Amino acid sequence: MRYSFLVFCAWLFPSLALSVRGLSADGSGPCILLRSSWQTINVGDIGHTPGVLALLEKHMPDAEVRLWPGDVSHGVREMLEARFPRIVVLDSRDKILEAFEECDFLLHGSGPYLVAPDSIEKWVQATGKPYGVFGITFPPDRAGEREVKLLSEAEFVFFRDTVSLEIARDKGVTCPIMEFGPDGAFGVDLRNDAKARQFLATHDLASGEFLCCIPRYRHTPQWVIPRKNVAIDQKKHEVNEQWKEHDHAPLREAITKVVRETSLKVLICPEDETQMALGRWLRLAA
Repeated sequence: MRYSFLVFCAWLFPSLALSVRGLSADGSGPCILLRSSWQTINVGDIGHTPGVLALLEKHMPDAEVRLWPGDVSHGVREMLEARFPRIVVLDSRDKILEAFEECDFLLHGSGPYLVAPDSIEKWVQATGKPYGVFGITFPPDRAGEREVKLLSEAEFVFFRDTVSLEIARDKGVTCPIMEFGPDGAFGVDLRNDAKARQFLATHDLASGEFLCCIPRYRHTPQWVIPRKNVAIDQKKHEVNEQWKEHDHAPLREAITKVVRETSLKVLICPEDETQMALGRWLRLAA
């Protein structure tokens, strides 16, 4: 993965630099509008943005970056602003319109698909300026004519898995630069060592001597998160319950083998908030 990430950086940032070269009217560094930060229930969705920002900071230090977020609540905005004091978070329609006027390039951040096609279309219609896409998945059910057109007209598109890259080619995406590129979250450099050490000590875990296992349902049950205020999807709930035991049997078997056959301990941990209760169920059912 380290090698792939270095190759990706060697592709992405020259492509981005070439796309914005000469676009800044006053001769200063380019102004990039980053469309990212989709939600805060999932650590991966939180990680996309600081990862991309860290990479831009390293490879394009003269660039001004403005973040057009979906959700930066629950301390995420404060975390980003503390690590990246130059970041401008667009929290109003007026600021977004101002960014449309002043930014040179729209960069769509990592995600499970092309998350913000509406935003790209608005950007193109209002500005005619270029855009690119950073490390997404391209599942068949999100690969319609609209998405194919938008990806084809991008300056570059990077897919975070090679299956998605092949799907894009099969669907007829004709972007001039279209390659594999890991999720932006791999660029994250945020750490809280003190809290991590405290957690390890509390649970008698030693660095490098335990295995992390993440349980998950087939459909993320966002209806169990009070602040989301999402009505239960009965069909998805039934699918989750139907396949719950089947899907977690291999994970339970792996945990059992690790504990019995090695000296490693196992940490059952969540990626999103809905997996806390699922992890407890997995532990009790083991």
